[in-house]
Amino acid sequence: MDKTECELSEDRFLQLMPEHEGHDIDISVLTGGITNKLYRVKASDLGDYVVRVYGQKTELFIDRDAETETMRLLEPHRISPKVVKYMPEQNITIIEFIKGYTLKNDDFLKEELWENIVRPIQITHRSGVTISKVSNPIVDVKHLNEVLQSANNRYPEFDIDGTIKVLEKIYEVSSISEDQYVICHNDLLADNFHLIEDHKRDLEPICLLDWEYAGMNTDYC
Repeated sequence: MDKTECELSEDRFLQLMPEHEGHDIDISVLTGGITNKLYRVKASDLGDYVVRVYGQKTELFIDRDAETETMRLLEPHRISPKVVKYMPEQNITIIEFIKGYTLKNDDFLKEELWENIVRPIQITHRSGVTISKVSNPIVDVKHLNEVLQSANNRYPEFDIDGTIKVLEKIYEVSSISEDQYVICHNDLLADNFHLIEDHKRDLEPICLLDWEYAGMNTDYC
């Protein structure tokens, strides 16, 4: 990795984590982030971290407080990286780096992985964890559409208004009372499933990453 391509400097990291002053620091860029810039920081034997720098204007649709609260409350269930530092005033969250393999779409066709893939989802839904953020699907979709409209983004190739009307009909039939909602991840794409490489870690075989859209929801979402 060409260190000149890395926007997170050692000095900047030490401002965030001054307790690492005087120790060897190695910083590299991680790929795959959609709403964040991601950096891995190995601080000799003190720790291995992911520094997540929030993308511009992501606060319009991501509740960082809810994300962090969810990760901290689920920490005892061993299905998510630990939050090391939460610094929303600096648009940064630091979490532990977990060595492993990020699943790809084709991995979901491997029957030997199915139980481990489903397990962290089941643990999440059955954890009893509750937070104040409610992720009502139709409300969230309408909100995101409003964000697009306010940013003057237009996508004529998509029938967004028609899709919302269809969703409203589906929601009218399938609606579940919010008092029956459970905590949900709400962003279960392949990139957010992480197969743990170090089996000595006190973690489930597969962890869920990126809890940015977490909230109370129906357990089929």
